Amino acid sequence: MNSPNIGTSPSYYQEDEITLKDVILSIRSNLVEIWKHKFLVLFFITLFTAAFIFKSLYIDVTTYSSAMSFMVSEEGSNEQGNVYGPFEFGHIESNKITELARSGRIIHKVLLTKIVLNGRRDYLANHLISIYNLHSIWAEENLDSEYEHMALKDFYFTRNDIDNFSPKEYRALNYAHQLVAGNNLLEEQGIMSITYNDLTEIFSLNIEVRHETLALELLENIFEELKNFYIEETIGRTKRTFDLVKAQADSLLLVLSKAERDLGVANDRNRGFTSALPGLNLSKLQRERDEVNDEYTSVLKNKKSLELLLSKEMPEFTIIDRTFLPIKNEPSLFKSILLGGFLGCVIGMGIVMLLRTVRRALSEE
Repeated sequence: MNSPNIGTSPSYYQEDEITLKDVILSIRSNLVEIWKHKFLVLFFITLFTAAFIFKSLYIDVTTYSSAMSFMVSEEGSNEQGNVYGPFEFGHIESNKITELARSGRIIHKVLLTKIVLNGRRDYLANHLISIYNLHSIWAEENLDSEYEHMALKDFYFTRNDIDNFSPKEYRALNYAHQLVAGNNLLEEQGIMSITYNDLTEIFSLNIEVRHETLALELLENIFEELKNFYIEETIGRTKRTFDLVKAQADSLLLVLSKAERDLGVANDRNRGFTSALPGLNLSKLQRERDEVNDEYTSVLKNKKSLELLLSKEMPEFTIIDRTFLPIKNEPSLFKSILLGGFLGCVIGMGIVMLLRTVRRALSEE
C-alpha cells in the first residue's frame, strides 16, 4: 500500500494558485502597458476634460426649479348615486389627475394665459418662444412647398380662442405643449413633471425652466387650472342643478312675498264688511298663497339636499408644501472637470488595452 504524499498540495490548490498568479501577472502587465502609453491616456484625459469644461461654460444653461406637493380628498361616495362626469367619488383616480395635468385641456389654457415677464405682458406661450429661442429652431425647418404656409418662423400667438385657431396656430400650440409637458410616446421629458406617491397619497408637481419668474408662474397656473377643471368635472352638473333650484327658490320667494302682501292688504280692506263677496276674494288669495308656499317649501327642501350633496362631493385640494423662491441650478465646473477626467482616463486606458490586443492577434498570425 502506497503511503500518501505528505506535504504535497492537492491538485486543485495548485490550480487555484496558478489562476491567482495569472491574474496578478495580467494586472501587472496591463499596468506596465498603460504606463508605457501614459501620454496617450493623458491626451484623452485632457481632451475630455476640455470638452466638458466647454460644455459647462458655453452649452449648459442655468435653470430654475419650483415644486409643489398637494393632496386631493373627496368625502363623497359613489354609493350615494348622482355620479356626474368621468370621475368616481370616494377615492382619488391618481392616474387621471396626473394625465389631466399633462393634457391639452390644462396646458393649452395655461399657455394662452397672459402674464408679465421682464416688464412685458404677453401670453405665456410667447414668453416660452422667446426664452427658448424657438424661432431659431423653426427657421431651420425644411417643409415641403405644400406645407410652407405652416412655417413657424417669427410666429407669435395673437389670440386665445383655440376653437378658431388655424392649422398653423394649432401646430405652434402643440409644439409649446410638448415643450411644457413632454411627449410620453417619444419618452421626452418636458419642463413640467407630476408624480403620485401611492404610500403617502401625495402628488408632486415640479417645474424646471430657464426663467426665475416663469418657474413660479407655470407652477401656480398649472395647479390652479388643474384644480378648477377637476372640481368642475366632478361637481359641475350637480352645481348647475343647484344653481337652477336656487334661482327657482328665489323666484318663488318673491311670488310668495307678493301673495302675502296682497292677502294682508285684502284683510285690511275687508274689515267691517258683512258681505260674502269679500270673503270669497280672501279665500282665493289664501289658496294662492298656500299653493305658492307649498311649492316654495318643496323647492327649498331640494335646495338644501343639493347643498348637502355638493358639500360631500366637493374635492379638496390641499397644498402640503411649495416653493416660494425658485431654486437656481447652475452648471458645476468642478463636477465637469471630474467627470471629463474620469471618462477620459477610462476611454484612454480602454484604447491602450484594445491596441495591445490587436498587436498580439497580429503577431500570432
